[in-house]
Amino acid sequence: MFQKCLAFLIIYLVTEMSLTLLLPSEREDVMGKYWFMNRYQCERLCWYRKLCKTYSYIYNRTLATDGNCVLHADNISTNTTSGVSTAWIEREAFWDTELQDNGCRSRPCNETQVCVPTFDPPFYTCLPFPAECQAPSRDDGVYSDVTLLQGQRTNFTCSSSRHADNTVTCQVNGKYSDPKGNCKIAIYHSPSVPFNAPLPEVVREGWEACIKGIFLPINYGRMTFNFHDVPAASCDYNRTNGGNVYLSLEFFYSLDGTYRDMWFLRGMNNCTWQFFKRIPGSVPLKSNVYFETTLRILFNNTLQIIFKNITTFQINLGSNNINMTGATYLEIIRDVRLTYVDLGKGCE
Repeated sequence: MFQKCLAFLIIYLVTEMSLTLLLPSEREDVMGKYWFMNRYQCERLCWYRKLCKTYSYIYNRTLATDGNCVLHADNISTNTTSGVSTAWIEREAFWDTELQDNGCRSRPCNETQVCVPTFDPPFYTCLPFPAECQAPSRDDGVYSDVTLLQGQRTNFTCSSSRHADNTVTCQVNGKYSDPKGNCKIAIYHSPSVPFNAPLPEVVREGWEACIKGIFLPINYGRMTFNFHDVPAASCDYNRTNGGNVYLSLEFFYSLDGTYRDMWFLRGMNNCTWQFFKRIPGSVPLKSNVYFETTLRILFNNTLQIIFKNITTFQINLGSNNINMTGATYLEIIRDVRLTYVDLGKGCE
């Protein structure tokens, strides 16, 4: 008997923990939390506020810490339930035709208002909601809207780089959500070598970079691009604290033309190289000649190395077990003079 009771207790606790992880009131698109007597009142309030696309009704009062009716500004693809009928449900905005009709049925008010039924024509009135979020002061970019209602969204645009533009939301705590990108400088003019700069975005599908300069091989020349995660330097200059090198691109050239090769290396922790591999083809780099190279991650996890108007090389990152998402810096070293680097956009 004791073992059976213990089993039920464990199941209950696990269920409670899983529901807490899924609690609708913790989502970013929440636009209000209220206490109501029943689910239909919650459903009707969602309909009265045009901004509301989804509502959640929480039956379990231990989970309803701030209210049992949660309104959301995002759509859902399907109606969902917590998995326990007495916990919570989530439904899209809905007008129940079995309930009494009124002037708010057509959702006549705009997204910054709430519709209130009346007894006189046109049988509704639109009351404004006061702004619930004020844009914080920032010196690295601007918000398209400086006041919002809970659940409303606006764009944040960096002043230094357009690559970090993204959408922010007015949250129930009265604050704008944090931009998911950042406004690190992405463009460098005539930077010195060795070059080591933070990547403004995660290196994954859609990421691009442009490197322009002059290749300066001396006898057996070499130019290296290291994707790594240490602010000071990568393994090439700091093996005791070189961090992790996720990918190293090596460009080789000899003055007699014997070598015009490109290799890639996959690094491991603490600067221990796992393997290196030659990329088929002859690299179109020449001594003291200007070059423009675009690096681009494609949808199929392929890295393209594009020499403008000449040729394109590719590395299948997936099949070579190379994960670039941990890289936070790009280092460019050795026999090159850089004239331009953009770590967020390919060469035009």
